[in-house]
Amino acid sequence: MTIMADSALSPELADKVETLYRLYASRVTALAYRQTRNHAVADDVAGEAWLRVVRWVHTLRAENDQAWGWLSAIVRHAALDYYRPKRSTERVTDWSQSENALPAAESAEDTFLERLELATVVRQLQGCGETAMAKALYEAAAA
Repeated sequence: MTIMADSALSPELADKVETLYRLYASRVTALAYRQTRNHAVADDVAGEAWLRVVRWVHTLRAENDQAWGWLSAIVRHAALDYYRPKRSTERVTDWSQSENALPAAESAEDTFLERLELATVVRQLQGCGETAMAKALYEAAAA
């Protein structure tokens, strides 16, 4: 199967695209809107669909008046592709150098000691007034 991405359309295929456009432009836009529920996005999807029609018109075997099934499949796929997450072309290979790198995980021992210290502070604060509580929190933070 050949893709006509860089080559010019033959006059016959150009006429076929023009005929398809005249016959189905409003239906393509309407289907794009039904798929997206947004007029601006529907225009983008319809435009992408017509670009795909130009690219793949040489594979169309149906007559112009029976090409709606082929066209509607192109529109549906263009809408799906519009909402499909874009893959990043730039990949981080060393995650430690990434600005989104996760912090190093604490050891279980460090976590246990932090919780033990917190439990000690909570026990000290129970039954204290606000002044004593503030003093205890200050001393715990300074330690």
